[in-house]
This record gives sequence, structure tokens and C-alpha cells, in this order.
Amino acid sequence: MNDHVYKTTKADIIRNGAFLPVEVRKELLKGEIELPTFKNEYGVVLFVDISGFTKLGQKYRELYDEKEATDRLSRDIMQILETLTRICLEWGGDVAKFAGDALICLWKVEPEDYETGLRYARRAAYDMMIAVASSDGDLDLHGGIGYGSMLHFYLGSEDMRWYLVSGVASVDAAARLDESEKGMILYPKTKGWDEDAGSMESLNLSDEMSAYTVDFPLDRNDRAITTSSDCSDENIFAQHKPPQQMKLSDWADRMSLDDIRSYIPQKVTKKLEGGAIDAGEIHSGVCTMFVALDYLMLAQTELYSNRVATEKLQDLNEVFLTLTKLVHLYNGEVRDLLFDDKGCVFIAVFGAHNSEEMTQLKAVQAGMDISRGFSRSRIGISVGDSFVGMCGTAERHDFIVMGHDVNLAARFMGNAKPGEIIVSPTIRNTTNSYLQYQEHRFVKKGVEFECFKLKTENLHAKSVPFMSYADMNPVFHGTRFIGRIDEEYALKNAKDQGKNVLVFGREGVGKSSFLRHIGSELSEQEGLKVYHAEAFALEESSTYYVARQVVESILNAETGIDCRNVQKRRRIRDPALMKLKELGVKINGYALKYLLPNVKTLLNGNSKSVVMKRRDPKFRKSEVVKKVSLDTGLEKGVEKMILKFMLQLLQKMGDCVIIIDDIHWSDIDSLKVLIKLMNSDEIPDVRFIMSTRPLPKLPSQKRDRHERLRRIMSAFHSDPNCSFIHLENLNQQDSSEYAEQVLHSLEGWGPRDQVYPV
Repeated sequence: MNDHVYKTTKADIIRNGAFLPVEVRKELLKGEIELPTFKNEYGVVLFVDISGFTKLGQKYRELYDEKEATDRLSRDIMQILETLTRICLEWGGDVAKFAGDALICLWKVEPEDYETGLRYARRAAYDMMIAVASSDGDLDLHGGIGYGSMLHFYLGSEDMRWYLVSGVASVDAAARLDESEKGMILYPKTKGWDEDAGSMESLNLSDEMSAYTVDFPLDRNDRAITTSSDCSDENIFAQHKPPQQMKLSDWADRMSLDDIRSYIPQKVTKKLEGGAIDAGEIHSGVCTMFVALDYLMLAQTELYSNRVATEKLQDLNEVFLTLTKLVHLYNGEVRDLLFDDKGCVFIAVFGAHNSEEMTQLKAVQAGMDISRGFSRSRIGISVGDSFVGMCGTAERHDFIVMGHDVNLAARFMGNAKPGEIIVSPTIRNTTNSYLQYQEHRFVKKGVEFECFKLKTENLHAKSVPFMSYADMNPVFHGTRFIGRIDEEYALKNAKDQGKNVLVFGREGVGKSSFLRHIGSELSEQEGLKVYHAEAFALEESSTYYVARQVVESILNAETGIDCRNVQKRRRIRDPALMKLKELGVKINGYALKYLLPNVKTLLNGNSKSVVMKRRDPKFRKSEVVKKVSLDTGLEKGVEKMILKFMLQLLQKMGDCVIIIDDIHWSDIDSLKVLIKLMNSDEIPDVRFIMSTRPLPKLPSQKRDRHERLRRIMSAFHSDPNCSFIHLENLNQQDSSEYAEQVLHSLEGWGPRDQVYPV
């Protein structure tokens, strides 16, 4: 009987659970949520938007080098969003959405006590204004507050779910956000609200609650919160914080990890599997697509009746599932589906979670298919440098993509007519060899925007009938790799000569795809084993992370079971330990602690055994290895014991190749071991193939790690047993061939060949 059971840790629940609003967590505790469905309540919504990040980035670029400028900008973005999130939670709110550089905060209320929620929301708004104003003077905050009915939507399927909120309160807040000036948060002058609040009978559509249909008299001081507002007025602002909300650690034992992850985008989930996403950075070439779905906007009758027709709910659900599946076909990811000041909007990103070429072409192709299937959609697409990373607090956070070009895509969508796709000049310049555009200009808030419309004939050419989510069949037959013929020959030749190989190239040039292709080719050779490992920016401080990946890759391949996700009741039945015993590899305590941290061994009764509880905040996992036999005084010899174990294991593997991608993110402890393994005479049949990008200037605490990387690179240059391959951009012929294959292979919905993005 196979009883290999993965034991979910409390840390996993907390790390993933913070991606969910409190409202979703409460619903999960009630049991299975019927999808799609909605729930109607009453509440207060605070919608705030931060501006000034583009100018702040320009300021930093003038004062510092590129690396320092982007680091400072990333730090400021993460700090300010963390501060605003904390303020919302402290005043009893729930962050329903991280909408790029905006937050949507909720306060649930009873109809007879809306004023309490408004006072909390106003106080949170004031504290947010003060926090932004005191940051550095380069950022501004504006927003709006609304109250009334709230509609909570739960969409998706069993393994792919989504939460969004709308209603009178949300629409009202979004309208005030759109009308507000920088440094100002507008709120309604409240009147009596009875138990029928939010109904069409109790509210006059020309009154305060229908602010989205009228202009605001902005000269009324009692309706605008600024940094000069008097927060001591207890009739307007709350003076005391509400009781502390239930902490995530209290939720953890009552929620399922699978249920939580069904609300998190797939590519974000994959990153979470390696540890918490806490590193934010500026990525180049991130493509953002905004899709306006005007016909799915809630009508006034739906808003004020606090009800949505079943047909509308089903349409909304089908659109979410279909667009998500379509975006995944083009290697993109869902960023959001929400109701905001622009209506019902679907947002997707391409190249935010992994670097690849031709993201612009894939984004436009995805937009074309969306426009074919949803002829009334309005689409805007832009590409450029964007902040990518996790923002918020440990209690509530999300994966954010934001930047000037993200806002541009929203502007383009807002100007597009039904059935139109508007793109930025950069996208037009990179795809005009394959698609036709016409120049377009428009003015918004006194600023002229230059852009291009995709010509109608492109949208209708090679069109396919719209197919629903259930009908899609993303089946790939075979793989195709284009270009890199000389580099591939040089690498295979070096491998045949017993040399280690370092592949060097800038970000996005195709190193990862090249290594995947090489690994696939080498694995076809009889008697040669190929193992893969990868370093991540998220894990650069995790002790022996890359070394652990090498060991896990070997054991996973040899046992056919993912050894990271196995916890055993009996040592003899653990597949990793059984394989090591079969190979005759002796296991020392430190190898088990650092390289197989999820293995729980038997209590062996050894008097020298100890119980080690490893709660390293840098590793961000809670792991327990019980009763590992250790000798006193060996702590200083950890590296020696790790090296000894890995040499034994690799000796048993015989003729093999170990491929390690992105070693510039490797932790320093793994680098030390890698250097010694490559120079060891004990494993003559093991070759290493690694990739790295240029090394930037680093702060002093990281220089030691990059100094070791430079030693590796120098060794590859000077050591006759090592080979160095520099990847450049694809030549024009290969680029054209690749682009044509992308267009050919990704059009339509039927079986296709998969083309590696190189």
C-alpha cells in the first residue's frame, strides 16, 4: 500500500493565505463554495491610487546608476504599499484588491450602523494621506470613499477561482476616485440610511449615492480629506482602532492549501512552491494587456437592487475562464479581473513571471483572439519596464505588476472603441513586420498620447469561431528549437571532451530555453543521465538551496517521486532514503538537514541524537528533522559534510550532466560547494553546464557571493577543462523564422507544435 503523504506545513498556509482577502477566507471556512455565485451585503469602500512613481524613477536615474536607481524605486514601491496595507488592516478594513498602484479597501457594516464604517474608512484615508506625504514628497495619493450595497462574486472552476467585488459602494468610491485631485480623497456627505439602504426606492439617483452620474462640488471642505484635515473631529474620523482582526496564524489550521491556491494565479503558485515571494524588482519587457468588457458592467438596476441575474453571472464566469485559458496558451498570466472606475476589466501580463522573447507578438496575438471571440471588447496593450514583486504585509499581500506602461495600456483601452486594439509605439515597432497598424493619437487630461490601432483586416484574417473554455484543447505535438546552431555544436563538443560549460548572456536572451533544449538533446544519448537545477532570486539567501535542488533532481529522477513533497512515518519507507541506501550513500546529519529538509526519520534511540527545529526566516519554511545522528563539534564542518555527501552521490550516478540555470542567483554556500565539485578528481564522469547573466555592482553584504561567481567565470575563461559560451541575440534570419513559427503555431485552437522562446 502506498502511503506517501505530503504534510502541509502551517507556514505554507500562512504564506499562501495572505493572498486571499479576509472575506474569501471566511467563505472557505464555511465549506465548499458553489461556483459561480455572489453574496450581497452592505459596506464602505475606500479606493486609493498612488501617483508619482514614474517621476520618482526618473529622479533616481539622474542621481544613481541604473542598478541603484531600480533598487531604490523597488524599495519605495514595496514600502509604501506595505504601509497603506497595514493602515487599512489596523483600522478594521480588508484589502479586497491590489490594483497595481491602487488599493480597494472594504469595511462590512450593518445597514443601521454605516457611520461607524465610514469613520474607520475616513481615518484610514487620512493616515494614508499623511504616510504618503511624509515618504519623500515625490508621491501623491488621491481617492474616493463610497457606501451602500456590496456584491461579492466568486467565479471559476474547481482548480481556478477568482474573487471580485462591486456594488453601489464600489461604484461610488471609483467615481469619486476619478473626480478627485492629487492630495485629496473625496467622501460623501451622509444622510439617514434605513434598513432598505441601497435600494432604488430609498435612494434618489441624483443624490449622493449616485455620484457616478453627477459632478462633485469640490469646494466643499467637509467632503475632501487632505493632509490638513482635522482628524480629531470624532464625528468624521474614528479616534480609536477597532479590536484586532483574526490573524492568519489563527486561520491556518482551518483552511486547505489546495483551496487557497485555487485563488492564486498559476505562475505565482509555482514561485510560491520555492518559498515566499518577497523580492520586488524592475523587469524590462513586461507586456500588459487591458480588456474592457463593457457589456458585463452591472446596470443601475442590478447595483441598487443588490441582485445579479443568473445569466449575467454565468456570462461573467465563462468570460473569466475563457480569457484565463486563452492567456495561458500564449504563456501569459492573469493579473486581475475586477470592477473599477473603468468598468469590468480583465488584465493580463506577459513576461512578468519569466523572461522570454516575442512577448509583444504573443500579447497582440492573444488580444486578436480575444477580439474575435468577444467582438465588443476594447483592448489596450503596452510594453516597458515594470515593477514586479510581492507587496503588502505578512497578513495580506499580493503579486503586483505596475509601472508607466501598465497605466498606458489602461489609457489605450479607455480610448479604444468596441472591437479595437490599441498598442504602444514600442509594440508596433517590434511587430509591424507581421501585422499592420494605423497611427492614432488622442488627448487625455491635457496630455497627448501617440499610439497605433491594429487594422481591422488583421483581426478578421485567419479568424476562428469563438469556442468556450470547455472546448479549448491546448495540446502540443512535439517541440521545435530555432537557431543557436554554432553555440549548440560548441557546447556538445565541449561536453564530449569532458569539459564543464558556462553559458553567459544578458537577461531575456534565451539562456534558459537554450539549456532546456540542450538538456532534452543530451537526455536522448544512451547511458547519459541529465539532471536539472535552477537558482531563484527569491532563494539567494537560502542556505544550500541550489545544492539541495541538485540532490532533489537526482533523487526525483531515480525514484520517480517528488522527494520534496513526501513525509514518511517509517524511515525505511521513504523513497529518498531507500534509494540512498540502495546506492550505498552514507547519510550524515547535515546532509539530511540541509539537502533533504522535508524528510522525517525514525527515532533511532542513539544517545547522541538530537531534535533539530529549523525555523530560518530566510528560508521561510518551518521544517522539523527528528532524531538525526550528529557528532558534537561538527557545526564548523558543515560544508565539508555536504561536499562529502554530494561526492558520494555523484560517484554513484556515473556518466551524467548537471544543468544549473541562473547561477547568478545562487546562495553563497552552494557556490562554495559547486566550485569544489567542478575541481574534484573524484567525479571525472560528471560535467556541469551552467548559465549566468552579467554581474551588477552589489552592496557589500552580497559582494562575497558575486566574487565567487567571478571566480567561476574566470575559471571557465582560463581553465582548459572548462568552456565559455556567450549567447547574443538571435540573428535576423533566426528571429524572422521564430516569429513566423510563433504566428503559425499559436493561431487557432487545434493541435500545434510548441516553439521554444529562445
